[in-house]
Formats: sequence, C-alpha cells, structure tokens
Amino acid sequence: MPIYQHFLHQDAEVAIWKIEEPESFFQESTGLVSFIRTEKRRIEYYAGRYVLAHMIPGLDLSTIRVDHIGKPYLPDGRYHFSISHSFPYIAVAIHTAQPIGIDIQVFKPKILKLSEKFLHQDEYGLIRESVATITLLWCAKEAMFKWRGTGGQDFSEQLRILRVHSDERLFEIDCTIIDPDLKNNPLSLLGKIEDDFALAVGTAPIVL
Repeated sequence: MPIYQHFLHQDAEVAIWKIEEPESFFQESTGLVSFIRTEKRRIEYYAGRYVLAHMIPGLDLSTIRVDHIGKPYLPDGRYHFSISHSFPYIAVAIHTAQPIGIDIQVFKPKILKLSEKFLHQDEYGLIRESVATITLLWCAKEAMFKWRGTGGQDFSEQLRILRVHSDERLFEIDCTIIDPDLKNNPLSLLGKIEDDFALAVGTAPIVL
C-alpha cells in the first residue's frame, strides 16, 4: 500500500507504512540482499529501507552503514534518520541537521507486566494506565535511546519521562536523559496513539 501516514515534526519528516506487500516486492524494489533468517524480519528490513529511499530521492541504499550498536547511518551525514518496525508497520523519520529517534509498537497486553522493567516509579502517575498509554511510554523511551545513539542507557533510571500532555490521540512528552556526558538535554517528543499502535518521535541537537 502507499504511505499510511506522513507528517512533519520539528523540521523532521515522518512516514508510516503498513506492510501488505510480499517480501519479493521490497527486495526487488531496493535491490538489497539480506541474510536475516526469519521472513518477517527480512520484510521489515527491506521495507524500512524502501520507505527511507522513498523519502530521500536518489539515495543509494548500499551506502548505509551500521555502527557498533546496530544503528544504521549515512557516512556522508546528509541526513540523520531513524527506522522502527512493529509488524505490519514501518516508521521512518529523517532530519537534515540533527539526530532523531522514532519508535512504533503495535499493542500487546503483555506490555503491562513488562512496564516495571522500563518505567521509573515516578512515571506511573504521569498518564492513565492502559495497554495503549504504557505502549506509548515504551515508544518514548525507545525514541530517546535511538536519538542518543550511544547505547548502554538504563531505561528506567536514565531515560526519564518528566511530563505528558495529551490532546485526544496526540501527546507532547517532555523527557530528559540522565547522562554524565551530556549537558542539560531536554527532549520534547511527539506521541501518537492509533487504533492498533503507538508511536513517539523526537529530534534535538545533542549538547556534550
């Protein structure tokens, strides 16, 4: 199908794709070869890069590199980008000037039992708890993690959500990363809750 959603946020471009095509469509369209063992993961891999190429005309997908924590990047630095997948959805965000992080996650009831592994005790009172809202907070933490781009942060202690402002299905999520290598680095994320998934995305310069 075509782009499921497309919007701008803080000078970043965001696209969401719902996968309905076979693996062969994405593989042939990208010209890439993946040795990922499971079919679903291969489709997600191909689809993420397909959407990225759709957003950056003329992009040579073979130039993408992967760093030591598994984060893909473009060596020439023309674009910062972040890719997330939660079948059947792919979310991609790009920015021309600064780091960006995005995460998408379809709803699964088990997130409620897992929340104590990634939420700080002070974060439980920020929003009415449900599968959808806890999934949104998980997405916010993942988006922060990807934005920072160094790995190693403790999700509950270092990736902190300070406030959540809601307007129906749109959310403004104020966050910070507790990291001795960073100066005060507040990050405001855009959050969205849809019928079957949540998403969070944010971008800001990193001040060391």
